[in-house]
Amino acid sequence: MSNTELKPCPFCGGTATLTMSKPYAYEDNFRITWSVECLKCKQTQDKYSSEYRMYWNENVVRVSKIDGRQKVIDNWNRRANEI
Repeated sequence: MSNTELKPCPFCGGTATLTMSKPYAYEDNFRITWSVECLKCKQTQDKYSSEYRMYWNENVVRVSKIDGRQKVIDNWNRRANEI
């Protein structure tokens, strides 16, 4: 979907907010955990992590990325009538 705007809460219509945890190290990676919460009724979406891994390839440092931010946004914005 690639949309970063959050839809209103599907339960109460309140405003939703995207939160990010403090980055933390995990083995040779670092992770950031993303979640969405309604400011009115406190309903939350499952948390997803973005993971970044640095590795050497042909004497160059490369970074691979798994994007949990977009996944949590897409899941929050998905509605039953849109499936």
